[in-house]
Amino acid sequence: MILDFGSRVTKLYIVERGILRSSHIINKGSQDITLALSKALSISVVEAEHMKRFYGLRGGPEYRELNEIITVIWIIFL
Repeated sequence: MILDFGSRVTKLYIVERGILRSSHIINKGSQDITLALSKALSISVVEAEHMKRFYGLRGGPEYRELNEIITVIWIIFL
């Protein structure tokens, strides 16, 4: 599985032994994650973008709630 996070869309590719078997486009991207983090944590979009880039999608020890927020966001999107 290959996941390509864009700012507005996410592309999902299923590859088996080097052959593309399936592809999907999800009309949500990393920009949506930033906006949701900003709203959920009551911080600016700039701060949310910085946290997303610094800690990644898994969060960090000081920001475990990032993982929870992002997980909920993706469950809703899918």
